[in-house]
Amino acid sequence: MKNSYMLLIVSLLLLTSAGVASAALPYYIDPQRNLWLNISMDGSTQYFNVYNTPGYSPNGDAVMWAYDNFSSSNLDTSKWTSYKKGSSKSTVAIKNGQLILSGSGVTSSANVVLNKPFTNGIELAVNETISKGTGDVGTYTDASFGSGPLAGVTNEVDLDLCHIVLYSLHRLISILRLDNLVDIGSNSGTGWWHTVFSTVDGSFQSQGISRSIIWTNSSTSDAIMPNPGITLSEYTGENLPHTVAYSYDTYGNANMSMLNVNQNRLPLSIPDPYGCNQFNHIAVYYNSSGVFGHNWWMLVTTICTYSDSKYENACLYYSDDGLLWYVPPGVTNPIGKQIVSKYDSNVYGSDPDVVYNPATGKLMCYYVIGDDTGNVNVEDLKVKTYDGNTVSPEMKVIAHGVATTVLYDNTAGTFYIWTVDNDSNPNVIYRYTSTDGINFTNKQVVGQSSECEPYHVKVINRPGDSKLYALFTFKGNNDLYIATANKYTDNFTIQNSPLLQVDDSSSITHKNIEFSFSAGKFSDDGNILKLWITAKDTNGVWDAFYTQATQANGIWKVGNFTTLHAPVMTVKNEKCLNTPKQWMLSQGDYVNNKGVIRKINEIWGYKIGHTPKVKVTNMGTYMQIEVVPTDSQKVTDYQVMIPASFLNLSSQIDSLDIEPVPDDSENTTNSQVMASASLLNSSSQNDSPDIERVQAGKDTSTSKGVINWKGQNWYLTGDKANPGNNYWNTSGAWIDNQDRMHLTVVNNNSKWECTMLNSQYTYCYGTFTWTVASPVYTFDKNSVVGLCTYLDDNNALNLGISRWGDHNGNQLWYFIEPSIIKGNSKAYGVPPSIEGTNTTYRIEWKPNYIRFTSTKADGTVIAGYTNTNISTIPKEPENVIMNLWLVDPPSDGKNIELILSNFTVTDE
Repeated sequence: MKNSYMLLIVSLLLLTSAGVASAALPYYIDPQRNLWLNISMDGSTQYFNVYNTPGYSPNGDAVMWAYDNFSSSNLDTSKWTSYKKGSSKSTVAIKNGQLILSGSGVTSSANVVLNKPFTNGIELAVNETISKGTGDVGTYTDASFGSGPLAGVTNEVDLDLCHIVLYSLHRLISILRLDNLVDIGSNSGTGWWHTVFSTVDGSFQSQGISRSIIWTNSSTSDAIMPNPGITLSEYTGENLPHTVAYSYDTYGNANMSMLNVNQNRLPLSIPDPYGCNQFNHIAVYYNSSGVFGHNWWMLVTTICTYSDSKYENACLYYSDDGLLWYVPPGVTNPIGKQIVSKYDSNVYGSDPDVVYNPATGKLMCYYVIGDDTGNVNVEDLKVKTYDGNTVSPEMKVIAHGVATTVLYDNTAGTFYIWTVDNDSNPNVIYRYTSTDGINFTNKQVVGQSSECEPYHVKVINRPGDSKLYALFTFKGNNDLYIATANKYTDNFTIQNSPLLQVDDSSSITHKNIEFSFSAGKFSDDGNILKLWITAKDTNGVWDAFYTQATQANGIWKVGNFTTLHAPVMTVKNEKCLNTPKQWMLSQGDYVNNKGVIRKINEIWGYKIGHTPKVKVTNMGTYMQIEVVPTDSQKVTDYQVMIPASFLNLSSQIDSLDIEPVPDDSENTTNSQVMASASLLNSSSQNDSPDIERVQAGKDTSTSKGVINWKGQNWYLTGDKANPGNNYWNTSGAWIDNQDRMHLTVVNNNSKWECTMLNSQYTYCYGTFTWTVASPVYTFDKNSVVGLCTYLDDNNALNLGISRWGDHNGNQLWYFIEPSIIKGNSKAYGVPPSIEGTNTTYRIEWKPNYIRFTSTKADGTVIAGYTNTNISTIPKEPENVIMNLWLVDPPSDGKNIELILSNFTVTDE
């Protein structure tokens, strides 16, 4: 009887556990450990609490628009219909949890069609490996969506109208050139053969891992290639798992992307008017509000060979992602080229730059007509303007030199131009100023700290930093360097170690030996340096690629970064926008080529077009996900992704209890969120601007991740993040028996850990007062004390105490972000007699002024500053931040402790 009771209890417990699990929100974890939820949206913000609780498991079928991990022994015919074309010996099979597709030569293919139809707004991700025979020219791998019966297949399905195919034909040879396109669709035994839907509209195709993706229309001989294009070898190789995403969006764009890419370079797709597919000088301009409808603009010079300079000319392009570039309306490239009749045959067009002139509403496109190899040295600087439809005639710029770099100071209404004069020996850098961007005067020599001779210089601004930054290359040195200058009129100090060494930029497709004129742009928070690099490889071929650099211990350096969604190619195709379509996955062989095996590990499909903003908050004992829609449309069964880096999931089968938070439940996320740019771990930076991560907590007692002080919770940042790309300690703050807050910097197993607190509440206007008990002006030169209000990098009030690594530098700093605006920052040297003990710091944030005040214990003002520029005053609620961090490890190797004896807010 006792055993029967025990059995009954166990059964009830199991039933109870199953009931609890079934009530939780279903979830899916993809191979890259991103978390997916299926929710319906109506424009309202939603919250979900995530608990690490045993008894739960992922369910891709319940969450995703389409899903299969091929875990059964046979193909699931409720999801797929299989077809073999040309030979019954083609393989469609499930083996070891993989879908195996393989042709058998003699023009054969293996195909599966997803039974679920769609019209638009769907992306299909395919995680796979390709093995054996990938060097054969006559093998192909594709993912298609289209309609109509399958051409040449006996058991047809009833589809109709349009077709787009995305091919990856694996042949390890050089990039496909325009003159190779005749092979497509030919009968020579080296051309294309593939399975298609009977009514064809167009396709993406790649003839080999190392050949560019191309777009073909209904006739496979009608092919267009954006050259040099992007090749799959930039991302993967034989037997390497990778995830390719294929989509057709609600605007009629057919897209191919690589997902979750982690490497130190991404390829660029730039159409070359000459078909040489090489670029050697590059300039990039970014405007967050957009210029003529696009954020990114590029002026770049093409090059074929140095022996024929007529092909080195400036070309103008736009982009919406910085990777895929297109020719703007009204532009015929090149826009800047030499006039042979005026110069000798060695003359070339080079060294471009592009800036926006807000006074005229036009882009200023600069380039140099130069020749330093002919009989006469020529350095003629030119400019053309572009108004969104028309390129102006060429105008002569009154300045001299090459390696042109131009900045426009919006506050002063001044153009600054730096050039390298190679008439001199050694080369000399000159700086000029202008009010119209054409007639430059005030020529000044600009020095630089390196003993090497400057070759190329590109000057850039960094948000929130009064210093100028510059990219340098030098004669006799093939690496890329970064430099700084304190202001526009100062010399440059070169960082001792390279920003990027030429060997580190090499890839499977390019063994680089030299860098040229490259471009850079800092992220909005100033923590990531985005770079567009031109490099020459061992074959003498120039290519352009994108990479990123971050700062660690005061040193800027390029490293690997994660891109969730790296675009490969986009083509506009509205013909089949509203026509029912289906997906098809294929693997095939042409004539005698055979042997390629396509092993598909997992497939997940999801809706696109309404991507919400996602924020994740560490609440101590659980994580809270906040989903903020970006539009008010009602959308049902929408798949939302939370990046792996936000939740640190250990595997695809993690057990999670995910509970929706009712609308009337208390949540603290609204008042806890900070902009992600300054908190994200930049070494694994996520390039999506719609996703933010926040480290915080919710306990009311002192515990790891949260601490309660002065009437509210304060949430501690953890992991590695900005500012300073530091490690942050969620146990780094504590309160003593005098109710004083202690913030620490400690050496934990040779890793310096800093402390940052983020307030529970937000404020719009008020007086914020801190009393500091510590002698902060005696702190190590590499430490930073920050007392701030913060919304984002363009809306913040910062009071900083730091020498920024300079033992003799100013110690007290006031910033109104963006601090790059004239008058928004002030720095003060504090007399040695003032150590900082028991000093008070106040920020008065009013609708019509900002006032910073620092006083000694006796009330004597150390330094004060008032700004009445209403246009720069923040107008949105902000959190309060208190932090103690490092720009470099402490110079004396000792731990640091900051004691705050009081904090008050007089709210408006």
